[in-house]
Amino acid sequence: MAQNHENNVSHIHTAYSKQVLEQEAQNASERRQLIKIRKKRSFAIISVFVVFVLFFGVQIIQSRASLRDTNAQVAKQETKLKTVKKTNQNLKKQVKLLNNSDYLQKVIRQKYYYSKQGETIYNLPTQTTASTTTSSK
Repeated sequence: MAQNHENNVSHIHTAYSKQVLEQEAQNASERRQLIKIRKKRSFAIISVFVVFVLFFGVQIIQSRASLRDTNAQVAKQETKLKTVKKTNQNLKKQVKLLNNSDYLQKVIRQKYYYSKQGETIYNLPTQTTASTTTSSK
């Protein structure tokens, strides 16, 4: 019986109902246009955001790579500095020793075969050269 009541309902086509339907249709059209505009706007905002993220992401990656290279160069230069400091320290020790006249005479005698008057210098092979000649036979 309920079905009969639903089929018996008909719409009244008055000027007011037509105006309301036209207003609803116009509102629905405006809503669709507003949704399209909002979608375009949100797409533009998201696109700008993505561009900024990509730009700054690339900058961060490049700065990290340059930092890694710089740290590698710093480590390399620090090891070089250590060796130079060690060499400098050894040279300072040698200068200090060369200021000692007894040590200087000893070095001159050994290195340049300098002799005092009436001295004879004999050059003898060292133990390392004798052992290498016997091991090579």
